[in-house]
Amino acid sequence: MRTLGTLAGLAVLAVMATPAGAVIIDHFDQGTSFNLTTWGLPLSPPPVTTATWTESGLTNVLGGTRNVDLTWMGGDNGGHNHLDFQAVNSYVNLDDDVTLVARLKLSYAFSATDFTDGGTSNSVLVRFLASDLGSTTKVTLTDSLAGTGSLTVLTPSGPSDEIFLFSLFSGSLDFTKITSVVYQIDTVPSGDYRIDLLGSGYVPEPVTMAGLVLGIGGLVGYARRRVRA
Repeated sequence: MRTLGTLAGLAVLAVMATPAGAVIIDHFDQGTSFNLTTWGLPLSPPPVTTATWTESGLTNVLGGTRNVDLTWMGGDNGGHNHLDFQAVNSYVNLDDDVTLVARLKLSYAFSATDFTDGGTSNSVLVRFLASDLGSTTKVTLTDSLAGTGSLTVLTPSGPSDEIFLFSLFSGSLDFTKITSVVYQIDTVPSGDYRIDLLGSGYVPEPVTMAGLVLGIGGLVGYARRRVRA
């Protein structure tokens, strides 16, 4: 039985060892801690519909500058959309009151960068510490040849990685020459989102995962036969 446990453990370690964040766009561990609030009052339009923020000179942010846009999209219960960058704790937190919904955009511009990290990465990864299922998120990339492409997916439920596979992006892009990234979240009422990493990385695609599962099954079957013997 020890052989079976060892093989299973090695298989799990093989999955866990896949690199995440090969190219770090933003680890949210730098910047001024602040909050932006867009109010959704029973007025048309509300007093504040968009809040913007630009922070430069960030050495751990790709390109050194983080551009933020938080836009009130709907709801009129007198609450607020709250955005808080916690540089000390290395995450960005966004939450909506009751019926309010918002759109958050994080934009970055930089010199041409190989997002495939020499061919070892196949996706843009967003690591959530918390999230509400059902929100739509979108990544838009631009390359140095003026090519552009985007991909929209749902947020994960709870702490998990959100994955944007390069192979599923629309448009025409050279992923070895990316010059800008825009990450957008369209929230749901009372949504709560906490992110601590935006970057590129590698995730096994379905065929690879199927092969891995079959391989693990074969190892487990072999170990069981050894135990019976």
